[in-house]
Amino acid sequence: MKVPAPNEDEAFSCSVAFANATKSFNAVSYTEDALRYAVYLSNRYIPDRFLPDKAIDLIGRSGRARKIASSDGSGRSQRSTEACEVHHAPHGKRDRRATKFERKRRFYSEEERKEKETLRGLRDRYKLDDATTGIVSREDIEEVVSRWTGVAVTSIKEDEQQKLLRHRTGTSTSV
Repeated sequence: MKVPAPNEDEAFSCSVAFANATKSFNAVSYTEDALRYAVYLSNRYIPDRFLPDKAIDLIGRSGRARKIASSDGSGRSQRSTEACEVHHAPHGKRDRRATKFERKRRFYSEEERKEKETLRGLRDRYKLDDATTGIVSREDIEEVVSRWTGVAVTSIKEDEQQKLLRHRTGTSTSV
């Protein structure tokens, strides 16, 4: 008995269930548009697998990529480097560097506080929990498809733009 692969609508339903199940693990949220786009692009550009498996794999890869991109460790290493420079400087320069370092520390602490307030406001606005670190969008899906298949992101976007142009010209002539 041969079971046919699900169509895009059925694959989308499976993708939504998968995204909801892995939301807390990857600490990301997925837009509905991104999930639909993942099903569409996986069906179009990944021929060696079947729906919903390839769409689910694409969604998982996009979630992990967004999680990695959202994590930030660069600011801490920069600050610790500056602190080491202050500690190992001669006494005359140490005071000037310490003062400069302290001003920078206060500035960045204030900036961090502002960013946290902005993030808290966005989490409230979009009803995200504190574990969510990012939102997977169409651009994230395109980027993963591009890396996975070798098709340039600009080609993926261009195909979509051409299709929209054809659709618009067809609609205007039929009206």
